[in-house]
Amino acid sequence: MGEVNKNLRRTFTAFNVLFAIAGLLIIGLAFVHQVLTNFHAGDNVRTGIYGLYIIGTGTMVIATLGAYGAHKKSKLCLSLFLGCMVTGTLMMLNYGIPAAISRHQVEELIENDLRAMVPLDDQPEELKSMMDSIQIQAQCCGLFSYDNWRNIPESCMCSPEAEDRCQSVSYRQLLFVYPKTCLPFIMERFRLIVDILIGTIFTLAALAMLGTILSSVMIHQMSRLTAPTPVFKVPLPFNVPSIFIPATPKYEELSKDPPAYF
Repeated sequence: MGEVNKNLRRTFTAFNVLFAIAGLLIIGLAFVHQVLTNFHAGDNVRTGIYGLYIIGTGTMVIATLGAYGAHKKSKLCLSLFLGCMVTGTLMMLNYGIPAAISRHQVEELIENDLRAMVPLDDQPEELKSMMDSIQIQAQCCGLFSYDNWRNIPESCMCSPEAEDRCQSVSYRQLLFVYPKTCLPFIMERFRLIVDILIGTIFTLAALAMLGTILSSVMIHQMSRLTAPTPVFKVPLPFNVPSIFIPATPKYEELSKDPPAYF
């Protein structure tokens, strides 16, 4: 197994820390949104909040998997991380691009749905309670006009002393209500939520693409075989026999007795 570049491992670890922080922020965003809606949101909003919880938790789990694989040099964990990154990139782009393109069309559909809710007195108590909260918070009355109510609720009432923020209407009796309608406030909140969701989706897609590249490079480096250290032979100017027998020294030949003469 080949060695992984230390700088690449540090970069990959820092990426996973950033990825885990992104998941934590998504969970925090879901919690804040749940608190702002006072836990009285509709089914679609609750589904979106639960979806954010799932995405944030999954992001943190995947980041932990990648950090563990880099620390332990586990090819299996890095391969699982790579598969999650590729799948996540495709999913984020599949949802993010159509959402960004059809944003204005969705706004028109929401406005048409809100028009179909008039008169507001006929709506469920949960929706009327939500409208009361919006009217108190935004100091508005009705979706398009105060006459969206057959019986104007107290959340539409304002103090007669505040002439710049009140208008008098003859509605069975003289009443002082907020002159603003609630539709701009609702659409502004909707645009904010959509912008946050689209930004979150494309941020996660960019992080997933970066994670795909980093994990692919690490797996490639780990898959390389360690090459043996090359041995270089220095050519010699003469041939040296591998096995040689030393000749008898000359002084030994001189020290021998001369042969006898007959």
